[in-house]
Amino acid sequence: MSHESRYHHRQHAHLYHNSQSSEQFPFFGKAVQNNKSSFFQTRTTNAQTPVAKYASANEQSNSGISEVFSEIGNNTNLASNTRQDGEGLRNPRFKGDPQLEACFDHQLLFKFGSQGNAVAKIQSGISDYFTHKGEDDPLPQFGSDGVFGSETKGAVADFQEDVGFKDREIDGVVGHNTMDELDRKVPAKELPNPKPKDTDEDCMGCKPISKVTKVNKDKSTTTFALCNDDFDVFNTGAGTVVVGPGCVAKNSNKTGKVNFNSGTSGKPAWQEKADLHDCTTPPPKANAKPEWETGFIQTLDSATFGASYENNNFVNITNKDARDALTATVPAPWYDDKGNNFGPQEYPTVPIINDTPNVNFNIAHPDTGKDFIKSACMKAKFNIWLVINKIGNTPAETNVDFLHHWSIDINQGFLLSGDGAHPCNQSQWMAIGKQTMSDKGSGRGTKNLVWDKPIAKGNEVLDTTLKKEPCK
Repeated sequence: MSHESRYHHRQHAHLYHNSQSSEQFPFFGKAVQNNKSSFFQTRTTNAQTPVAKYASANEQSNSGISEVFSEIGNNTNLASNTRQDGEGLRNPRFKGDPQLEACFDHQLLFKFGSQGNAVAKIQSGISDYFTHKGEDDPLPQFGSDGVFGSETKGAVADFQEDVGFKDREIDGVVGHNTMDELDRKVPAKELPNPKPKDTDEDCMGCKPISKVTKVNKDKSTTTFALCNDDFDVFNTGAGTVVVGPGCVAKNSNKTGKVNFNSGTSGKPAWQEKADLHDCTTPPPKANAKPEWETGFIQTLDSATFGASYENNNFVNITNKDARDALTATVPAPWYDDKGNNFGPQEYPTVPIINDTPNVNFNIAHPDTGKDFIKSACMKAKFNIWLVINKIGNTPAETNVDFLHHWSIDINQGFLLSGDGAHPCNQSQWMAIGKQTMSDKGSGRGTKNLVWDKPIAKGNEVLDTTLKKEPCK
């Protein structure tokens, strides 16, 4: 069963707001500090006193302080309604905690802005209460972090409604009556973390491996969660040889090109469609104008593409420290132009990256014009980042958020086999080597990031006079 917070659909009138603290009521704050129930024995319940207003506004109940006020009148102290020794909290999760015991004893409230271990126990208890019933965790974003924020306030209100509080009593504040219900209805033992459900319903259904929360213009938040870091397509083996047009397998033929690439079986070398889920709580409004874009950055640490020809002739193409992009005109830092399939996308549309590093070599050495190619090699290191940028901002390394990163190493070779083999005969080529994911993880990582130095012909270094094997 899905658990959706209902607190945000309610409005409650409060005599005192969350920003008003016990500092406004020094005797109340002192009693909490001293953790003494004697406080109630020294103050009367005159309806004009601050303590009477404070209690009635934040924790009215069908069986609690409000009834005591009406029953015992203005001139009787509260001692008759305080619990006796040994009648405190019974649930082992809460029993003995000084702050929770003080809350149960009408001496302390937990509300927006409260922090500490006692808050974490309340959060954990409410989470287990709902999950034990088969509903979703009402604290999917921050969990039991010990901070009483908006998510916790909504979860407390949901709990109050679920256990039967009247509308006027539902305020998202933990006082005596809410603490009493927690003590009686929360499972005595903490439940193990449930196995994430195989569903795309919400953030918790995918168990995020990387998560970033951004603040929107209206002060709400959007939380981006990456739920899987395995590429949709990733070739872990050898590459592929493709004979180009005009390449004819005849001993006399010295024209044509052969393509060597790191993909296999017609598939790209790698492809990733970002498995992004929206962890925002509450969910974003329908048809809301997108405020964020997500996209991929890909850079090249180093690359050597080489070919060996007859008579100890070699060709070498090298490149390093460059931003990879589909064309030299793609603006930094993206892999493709915005609006294209592989460019940045307005969230919640998710970005895709797809690449197959490859090189074309002449079947005859470009200088001699007669020596046939015998082998080729590809060695390269690529880095990839998934980033978040505010729409309208010019992205810079200092103002984007790095959600996840990957590093890919290519070490592949191609050999022409058999006596009298001709390079235009595709079946006579043998591919060896592998491609590996050498690093991946949340955030920026430590790899070299080249923001704006796009790969283009001007960046490549071609050497046709090399006298040794290029990839060794």
